[in-house]
Amino acid sequence: AEVFTAARFSGVVGILVPDRRMFELIEEDLGVRPDQVVFFDNSEKNVAGAKEHGWDARLWQDGRAAHAQLVELGVLA
Repeated sequence: AEVFTAARFSGVVGILVPDRRMFELIEEDLGVRPDQVVFFDNSEKNVAGAKEHGWDARLWQDGRAAHAQLVELGVLA
């Protein structure tokens, strides 16, 4: 978790993914465009919504798989 600069929890703001407004709030928090986001979720519905929004969305498998994917993308060393 120490690699994250921001976190937004849908239950706290009352907007659940895959609601487009949640994706937009996260982009505002981070100051990024949709094409700059890599998103992991364990729900295929949420992954599909994120992809539709323009995010690089991936189904969560486990921490090792996510780490390997982020290394492959050049996000992590």
